[in-house]
Amino acid sequence: GVFYDLSQLLLLTKELKRKAEELSELSQEQARLLEDIRQQAEQIAVLDELVLAAIQRREIVSVAQSVIDGLKSLFPQTGLAVFRHDASSNSFVFVAGNEKALAAIERLSPNRTIPESAIQSLPRLKRGETIKLDDLKVVNSEASRAFLAEGFRSAALCPLHIGDEFLGFLAAFRPQPHSFTDDELAFLQRVANHLAIALHNAHLF
Repeated sequence: GVFYDLSQLLLLTKELKRKAEELSELSQEQARLLEDIRQQAEQIAVLDELVLAAIQRREIVSVAQSVIDGLKSLFPQTGLAVFRHDASSNSFVFVAGNEKALAAIERLSPNRTIPESAIQSLPRLKRGETIKLDDLKVVNSEASRAFLAEGFRSAALCPLHIGDEFLGFLAAFRPQPHSFTDDELAFLQRVANHLAIALHNAHLF
């Protein structure tokens, strides 16, 4: 009787422990799903802002800065900047960005205008390629050295194109090497595509 009761109690305890582990796994999965939903909602909000900007033809700096502000929560610990291409001077002009990126940009160029020669990936950007630089230490360019000096190790560059016209690029930088995932890169390029339309409609490029 007593041994039987004890063995039954042990079995019940094991079963309760197993159920608790299952519930824990379920709650972790629910938390992951909720986080995914939250991120998707924030991504949609950023894209919605760009669609609205394109319709309203808002001023270029306002459009670009609203995009940077929308990306901040999705890309924490990330330097973010938008540059427009100035074909007349063969350079890129800083349009908008966050504090993290600004220090490196001003180190590279106090007037926030970067010569084309400082961007090693320029031919690929002009062709419309999304660029992922996993380790800036192996990129030998004036721009990469400036961003390394400010503590950045990896970068993503997303071209702004309308048809064959190259308008500039959206840039993101992080302190860790190999830190941008393919999904993040794809989303940043989607943002860049929408941003290009909004900026083109502003008639200020």
